[in-house]
Amino acid sequence: MKIVDLIHGLPKGSTYYSFEYFPPKTTVGLENLMSRITRMSNNMLPLFSSVTWGTAGSTASVSVLLSKLLENQHKVPACLHLTCTNVDRKVIDETLETAKNAGIRNILALRGDPPLNSDHWEGKLSAFEHAVDLVRYIREKYGDYFCIGVAAYPEGHADSNVPELSRDPVHDIPFLVEKVKAGADFIMTQIFYEPNVFIEFEKTLRNHESGVFRDITIIPAVMPIQSFSILKRMIRLCGCSIPESLIKRLESVKSDDEAVKSIGVEHAVDMIKTILESTDHRILGFHFCTLNLEKSVARILKNSSLLTRRWEQYESQLKDGKTLKNTRRRLSLDETPELHNHVVIPPDDSLKGISASLRNQPNETALATHRDSLTADAPFSVSEGSGVLGRQANWDDFPNGRFGDPRSPAYGEIDGYGPTLHFPPQEALRLWGYPVDESDITSLFQRHIKNDIHAIPWIDETVDDETKMISQHLLNVNGRTWWTVGSQPTVNGAASTDPVFGWGPKGGKVYQKAFIEFFISSKDFEKYLKKWHDNEQITYYAGNKKGDFLTNAPSDGASAVTWGVYPGREIIQSTIIAEVSFKAWMNEAFDVWAEWAYLYSKNTATRKLLDHCTNDRWLVSIIHHDYMDNDGLWKALEVA
Repeated sequence: MKIVDLIHGLPKGSTYYSFEYFPPKTTVGLENLMSRITRMSNNMLPLFSSVTWGTAGSTASVSVLLSKLLENQHKVPACLHLTCTNVDRKVIDETLETAKNAGIRNILALRGDPPLNSDHWEGKLSAFEHAVDLVRYIREKYGDYFCIGVAAYPEGHADSNVPELSRDPVHDIPFLVEKVKAGADFIMTQIFYEPNVFIEFEKTLRNHESGVFRDITIIPAVMPIQSFSILKRMIRLCGCSIPESLIKRLESVKSDDEAVKSIGVEHAVDMIKTILESTDHRILGFHFCTLNLEKSVARILKNSSLLTRRWEQYESQLKDGKTLKNTRRRLSLDETPELHNHVVIPPDDSLKGISASLRNQPNETALATHRDSLTADAPFSVSEGSGVLGRQANWDDFPNGRFGDPRSPAYGEIDGYGPTLHFPPQEALRLWGYPVDESDITSLFQRHIKNDIHAIPWIDETVDDETKMISQHLLNVNGRTWWTVGSQPTVNGAASTDPVFGWGPKGGKVYQKAFIEFFISSKDFEKYLKKWHDNEQITYYAGNKKGDFLTNAPSDGASAVTWGVYPGREIIQSTIIAEVSFKAWMNEAFDVWAEWAYLYSKNTATRKLLDHCTNDRWLVSIIHHDYMDNDGLWKALEVA
């Protein structure tokens, strides 16, 4: 069904909510997300769910796959995000046709990242410069088959890590008017953490002289705070403001992830209640950006009473015969296979065989099961994290970006949009200039380690306190033109509340093995490979742009490099490095080289240098397993 029809079909005054997921970067993460979607769809009853679309259509096949799963397996109306710039017209046509054939009726039409220069995506047949072009195209080709949503920005549209360059909500409104007049059916906002920002924005739209916003559905987006570091990154990427009182509360507990999540839940609940009370029932729905995690979403729904109202609504529909009891598949405990904590990483990181592996999945699929009853509390408590099933359902509740667990649906950078520089061209050029030889690139990496510049193409933030503790080692490594993009020092039993190394709940101890990740020339890689291969304390993964891959790890091996021990809990492994995670990151890392190169015109010295580095360099990840030897990794990297 169309989203607007679903909303208009609700009893007057009914609240509702929806979920957003992004395509995971690994096959096993995708499988676990499918299981998580099963649990969240059955237990929380979202009115609809949406799936994001990667930069330049990079996740097209997986985005469509997840949307079809929602529609056909879970009977949850799906909304497919679709960006139009930097995307081949053929991809857009194929996606829309596939969506229509699968019964998907809802599209969120977005612009996407603009081209970096005139020859970026040369040869692409995209005729779209703005989201309004995509809205018009869908309407012209498909009439009213699709329900089309468009984005709005309560604090103004931010194109980059420097949102002050382009933030003005009033300036954006004429573009939003154009999108609605072109055929948009509903509006979904960017995330925000200041409820009054949204309330005033909504009033401005309703009272706009054009009149196009008077009755249109407007859905505010809510992103639960999963960790202090994730929040800081989202502030930087989206340009949203944070109430000073919230920042102070979070700062006081920033090394206690559970406390941060709890404060985030409280704040989201307060925002929802404030918006419901302040918009005179014009706003009744909320779109949750889940980041592929469920515990905080579950707690927000329960504490805000949105879940209770939704289940009462569902039960009422059942009694009236408007909803079939088995519309959404509900597994009985008799079907539950033996429970395991989480999955073994498969050797083949591809989409092949997903359906078959899901049928035989013994772990998270089991966690999606519950008795065939219509009481929300029992199955819902699993998503909240209660009991053995709840602990296992939320085994990845402490995400760690791309240095996380590749089995987690939340593995990878939390924006979910694929490789991008996160800066507009003018800001990127100001940061990185026009390097013409390798010493210029070395200087950029070293200046970043010294915090003389706040970002490099692969890392869009300043170095953290943990990295500063090994900064001299990193400067030495980069001085050999081994350009580092990831690292961590050893840690042996630091308190979980340690201001630098701490994570997870209070009362625990955390541990780390040292590792480093860097780009190295083919000549140096050949020279040092045997030394690393023969070191019993070293595991390495290495690959290049051509797809060559080498490792001394067993084919099904995985190394936990960060773990925590906490009272009353199993050991939590927040960072795992394995072949599947390395390959997922390796592909993105070399794509970033290409994105950087596209800033410069062909035949320039800088473009030639970056193209050469892309084709010559290997990405190498090295783990030193003795976490009690502070110098072991650095000795292994010494000149042969």
